[in-house]
Amino acid sequence: MARIFIGLCLHYLLLATSTFVIVQSQKPQIPAELQRLYNTDLETWVAPKEFLKDFPYYLSGFDEEDHPIWVLEFGRWDIRTTVERGPKSQAKFDKYVDQAVMIIYNSSIPDDGINPVIGIVDFEGYNLRQLSSAKTLEYIIQKLRLILIALTNLQSAYFINVNFFAEKILNLVRPVLGKEFAKPSMAVSKNIYVYQIPPENLGLFAVR
Repeated sequence: MARIFIGLCLHYLLLATSTFVIVQSQKPQIPAELQRLYNTDLETWVAPKEFLKDFPYYLSGFDEEDHPIWVLEFGRWDIRTTVERGPKSQAKFDKYVDQAVMIIYNSSIPDDGINPVIGIVDFEGYNLRQLSSAKTLEYIIQKLRLILIALTNLQSAYFINVNFFAEKILNLVRPVLGKEFAKPSMAVSKNIYVYQIPPENLGLFAVR
């Protein structure tokens, strides 16, 4: 009887372990470029309230297939002022952006695999002041490389309220964005662009 009991215990233990291994194997590996973010206090760090107000991004909801919809109100991001305030201000902003990158990436890797995200970038309010600073443009391109890695599981991107200055910045960063962003999949109107990422390219376009 004791042998039977022990045998049953071992059987269920092995079954549970096998199930655990299968589930764990479905979780995608974090890209090497993002791993440093997980060795910091970003998961518990509370961003300054003024950052949340001045540099808004948020989870808007989910589509009918349960894909997270993230909105970035980029037109309101006064990155130039942050850069011009010096290293201390820029370091805080770096941390804010890094935390946003980690949060958005985490939303695309639930426990049961990959759930591609949808991005909406709102350029309303983007102006010449942001575009005319070489330091600001250099900083944007530098951070964009990290952001694109976080969006490795991006399904589609919507660029809305694209004004003259937003069009200029998009033209400047397109080489960094890659071929999937060379031309919109469709232009809903003159100031709304839609980029659909082919399923076979998920996880590939972000690294350039």
